[in-house]
Amino acid sequence: PELPGIHLHTNAQLWTPAMWASLPEPVRAGIKSAEISIDAATAATYAVNRRGGGFERLLENLGFIRTLRADGPLRWVCISMVVQDNNFEEMPDFVRLGKRCGFDRVYFSQLVNWGTFSDKEFRARAVHVPGHPRHDRLVETLKDPAFADPAVLLGNLSGLRGPAAAARG
Repeated sequence: PELPGIHLHTNAQLWTPAMWASLPEPVRAGIKSAEISIDAATAATYAVNRRGGGFERLLENLGFIRTLRADGPLRWVCISMVVQDNNFEEMPDFVRLGKRCGFDRVYFSQLVNWGTFSDKEFRARAVHVPGHPRHDRLVETLKDPAFADPAVLLGNLSGLRGPAAAARG
């Protein structure tokens, strides 16, 4: 009862109306914000980046979460994407997904190797690194007007879009 609010960080695969209803009312009322890690804007990319997850189920659950944001108790919802070689071209569509859902933030971050990948595999995925074969295409993608939306936060990729985006974060 003393908590100002609960923040969830989830892939939203299990965030269904039935799961929500199974939570005690004080817990539901206490959940004020959420970040949903998605890493894709298409079913094909989602199948690779979120193995075992279902894109259609995700979209259904995002629709439900949208109602929780519109009607409460959620006060803030963010979707996030870790940008890599296989998803960066979907970034503008990812922004549009967040906007369609009425969410507050669409957040992007560069891929970091936490020991998940071999050095060779990381270099192949790390499109944000100058010298990557598709780095220039990423920089070109970041010129899309979708990234000027105030809901978009490019995080540690902002420097690739230019000084104004870097100042915004």
